[in-house]
Amino acid sequence: MYRSNHLYHKQIKIFLYIFFLLIFLLKSINYYSNIDFKDPPDQYAHLSYIEYIKNSPLQLIPNFKDIKIKYSPRNDNGQMNYLSHPPLYYYLMTLVNDDTNIENYIKSLQSFNIIISTLSYILLLYIGYNMKVNILSHFGFLSLISSIPMVAYIGASINNDNLAMLSSMIFLIGLLKIFKTPNSRYSYLLISIGLLLGYFTKLTVFLLMFFTLIFLLFYFIKNKISIKGNIKYIITLTFIVFTPIIFYQLSIIIEYNSIVPSIRARSMEEYANSRFYVEESNRVFLTIWQWFQRLIAYWLTGWFGIMSEASFIKTISQIFSILILHFFTILALYYKCEKNDSYCLVGKIGFISILIVLSIQFYFSYNSHLSTGYLGGLQSRYFLPYLAIFAILCSLFINKINSKILQIFILLISLHAVYNDLLFTKIVLAYY
Repeated sequence: MYRSNHLYHKQIKIFLYIFFLLIFLLKSINYYSNIDFKDPPDQYAHLSYIEYIKNSPLQLIPNFKDIKIKYSPRNDNGQMNYLSHPPLYYYLMTLVNDDTNIENYIKSLQSFNIIISTLSYILLLYIGYNMKVNILSHFGFLSLISSIPMVAYIGASINNDNLAMLSSMIFLIGLLKIFKTPNSRYSYLLISIGLLLGYFTKLTVFLLMFFTLIFLLFYFIKNKISIKGNIKYIITLTFIVFTPIIFYQLSIIIEYNSIVPSIRARSMEEYANSRFYVEESNRVFLTIWQWFQRLIAYWLTGWFGIMSEASFIKTISQIFSILILHFFTILALYYKCEKNDSYCLVGKIGFISILIVLSIQFYFSYNSHLSTGYLGGLQSRYFLPYLAIFAILCSLFINKINSKILQIFILLISLHAVYNDLLFTKIVLAYY
């Protein structure tokens, strides 16, 4: 009887994960086929960066002053490109064959991004699939990740968030394995690959990983977990990972006197004429409380809807269920992790890392607002690479529920979240 129930449980689980992968693919393909080039965030700026890399000699550190904007809907063609990311993603995009027809070339780049985002999503599903929880908890995990519209929307566009997502999935899989088997060399290798890819893709995702790694170190010290058997291997990996990172970072600091080569660090004249600087006579200054409210508004739009050149906002009834699933995430933080419960440990330290990086984002964006009048810098999509953390904690909370009435309620909430996201996707596509 037990063997029969176990097999039945496994079959349902496999069906659910395949079904939600198909939903993701259908949404991505539909966005790829229908959305306008100008709409996904920064797509034209990423394309401009790719073309610069493609037409320049191989260089670890691009000359950011020479990267110009092209194909912009903002009438700022020829101005300095505001992107200041390391070049890994853009070198990867040069693998796509060039085409004299720009529209065909854009579609080829978007197709390549769908491959990256699909691989990321498969790894995300792999993380969920390996959780030792009941079917309802798996359904909660899948409902949460499926109901964040920007994942598929960004996945079908030219955007380095896709590579950032892939790097974090590799990192988190390594982290989950290392909590289970602290002396696994394979785990250390995955963490190292994730860190290296993350840093040379996007600073935000690297910071999320970095703080998570700091907490991992504290955990090992507190619990007296020995890594002596792998100390030489770990030192070698650390050297391989952090040597190019330190070299790149020092070179940027020396060249631009700044942590990142932002437009402000490159050229004050260009910066003063960009959309990131507001003339003093036109500035509207917000209090720190108003800035916090703005952060909440950005998250409600960008996490539960689509924030782009043409933004789409879910109604209160549409986000009700997904808000409850996120509320489960917070409640799960109060559970005490059992020994060797890698998912609980990773969920908690990952969530704390999100709060730390979010605080850093809030601090620097508000200071920038006070000095320049700029009202942006609060995008929630920068945290999409850690979407797995929310889903893990939500799933762990649901797994603790024994009440049949509450289980039925959770099932209805999860179904409501999935249904409304599909309805929302249909509304977005109807706009085009």
